[in-house]
Amino acid sequence: MKDYGPAPLIPPLRILGAIEGSRGTVDGRLEVEHAFDHNRTAPIETDAPGYTLVNASVDWHPFSANPELSLSLAANNLFDVEARRSTSLLKDFAPLAGRDIRLTARLGF
Repeated sequence: MKDYGPAPLIPPLRILGAIEGSRGTVDGRLEVEHAFDHNRTAPIETDAPGYTLVNASVDWHPFSANPELSLSLAANNLFDVEARRSTSLLKDFAPLAGRDIRLTARLGF
């Protein structure tokens, strides 16, 4: 089959880089995700602009004798970027979530 164009729902290049660190009872992570423009689309698709998301998190383990307990502060999409996943069937109607900040307590057993 020739001359049908690109296959539908094939995502563009996406790159994710992260740096993690630990010091004592604190762990941290900073990540950057970049998705390139999606303009090589099938006839039934629409283009999607590229975007860059920045996420960060800090985990604290307050009791060294009980490392299963942790308190976490996470922030996703720190700069409140409007992002749309190119393979989402809802991308023209609903972007990804905006800035999201969460405080979480986690206990494993």
